[in-house]
Amino acid sequence: MTARSPIRSPGSHRPISRPAKAATTNMPVHRPTRDMIDIDEAFFKWHGTQRFKYGVYIYAVEKHADRKLQGDKKHEWLKNDSKSNLVSVRYLPKGVNCKMSFWLYGNKCLIASSGAEKIAFTVHSKEFCEMMKLLWQSLWNEAKP
Repeated sequence: MTARSPIRSPGSHRPISRPAKAATTNMPVHRPTRDMIDIDEAFFKWHGTQRFKYGVYIYAVEKHADRKLQGDKKHEWLKNDSKSNLVSVRYLPKGVNCKMSFWLYGNKCLIASSGAEKIAFTVHSKEFCEMMKLLWQSLWNEAKP
C-alpha cells in the first residue's frame, strides 16, 4: 500500500475514515494485551510512539478479558480509538485464552509469548506472512467489536 492509498478495513475494498494523523501502513496484530503489558509496559508505550511517528494503524484481535483495560485510567494510553490512537480492536469470544501474540508488518512477523516461556522471534518471509495473514483474518472475522 502506498502512502497515498486510502486505509481500508481488513478484508474490505471500502475505505474507512482516516484518523487525525493519517496512517500510512496497516499492521494486523493478535495480542493478549493484559499479559503482554505485564511483561514490559515500557515497550508497549515506546511502540505506540513509534507507530504515531510513522503513521502505523493497528488492527488488533485481543482476548475478551482485555476489554477490562478500556476505561482503566492507568491504561488510558491503550484506548481503542481509531482517531486518537490509530487502532481498531476486536475481541475474541469468552474462554479463548492464548499467551502468544503475532504482529505482521510487510514481510515480517513478530511472534512473542507472554506465558511461562517468554520467547520472541521474527520471521522474515513473504509466504509465512501471507499464511499468518490468513490466520489473522479468520480471527478478525470471528472477533467482535
